[in-house]
Amino acid sequence: RPPPLPAMAVLLGKVAAEAGKAAAEAKSKLLGARGAEGFQAPSCRVQVAVTPFGPSMMGLQAYHSSLLLSGMEYSFASAGIVVGTGTQSHNILERYPLETVVIDVGFVQMNPVDFELALRPFFFPETYDLLRKNCNSFTDCALAFLTGARLDARYTYLESLGSAADKHLCLVQLTGYRPNPRSDHFDLEEVVLELGRRRYAMALGAHR
Repeated sequence: RPPPLPAMAVLLGKVAAEAGKAAAEAKSKLLGARGAEGFQAPSCRVQVAVTPFGPSMMGLQAYHSSLLLSGMEYSFASAGIVVGTGTQSHNILERYPLETVVIDVGFVQMNPVDFELALRPFFFPETYDLLRKNCNSFTDCALAFLTGARLDARYTYLESLGSAADKHLCLVQLTGYRPNPRSDHFDLEEVVLELGRRRYAMALGAHR
């Protein structure tokens, strides 16, 4: 039997935090390489990992997602953006790995450090909200920043429905969910637009 949704969010946060330790050394090397003379942003493989969790309700399903950049995983939890390897943030889910799907998106020229620096101002620690600002929100923004593509709406449909129901009727709070006031001003579409501007500025700078 799957844990309640708030408990699931806590578990995802703990696993994501542990996964970040495994990537610390690789990140340090990237920081050093970034400062090297003549360093060029590498060609990175972009993938999205998705795992269903919890029961399917009337055909509706909740999902956990993360973004992989050349094998390094980026996910969002209560600890903020957490870096791991492979699909570590999915490990605690009962339906992993049998129902985990890794989707190839393509290749981009991107320094992973610059990617993190661009996303972190929008995804600070303690701003996670189960419905309004979660792992899928981050994956959607990260994917848009890197490729201009968006996360398939089927992976976010249930939470969008839940968020709308809670906003107008507070129905979801009956399950134990409590909105995080630190995410009140998060606007997914505005963040995607701003990240697009930053990506364009980075592209211009690279060609000067």
